[in-house]
Amino acid sequence: MSHWVSVQAEIKDLDALEEALKKMGYSNIKRNCTARGYGTQNHKCDLVVVQDRYDIGFKLNANGTCDISADFSMIHINEKKFRNEVMQNYSYCKIMKALRRKGLTAKEKVEKDGTIKLTVDLGRMYG
Repeated sequence: MSHWVSVQAEIKDLDALEEALKKMGYSNIKRNCTARGYGTQNHKCDLVVVQDRYDIGFKLNANGTCDISADFSMIHINEKKFRNEVMQNYSYCKIMKALRRKGLTAKEKVEKDGTIKLTVDLGRMYG
C-alpha cells in the first residue's frame, strides 16, 4: 500500500540543499515544480528530486522548516534515514559555503560511522 509521507527538517537555503542532494548522488533536481507520488498524489514543491516514477519534494515553510515529502514506500527509502543523510550533507554544504565566503578551506575526514570531521586551515586569517 502506498501513502505520501512528510518529515520536517531545518532547511532554509535551497542552493545548499541542492548542492547536498547532488553530493548524495541525485542529479535530476528541479525548482518550483510538482513532486509525483502514487496515482494522483502530487504536491507542489520548492525543490524536487525527479526520479523514474515517484519524486522527492522539498517545501519551505514560513517557520524556517522544510517538509521533505515522498511516497517513501514506493521508492523504497526509509524516510528518517533519508532525512538524516540530507541534514548531514546540508550542514556540510552550509559550512563549506561559509568557509569559502571567508576565503578558508577545510580538509574532510569521514569516520567509519559516517561522521564527517572537518579541519579548517586558518593560515590565511592569521598568516
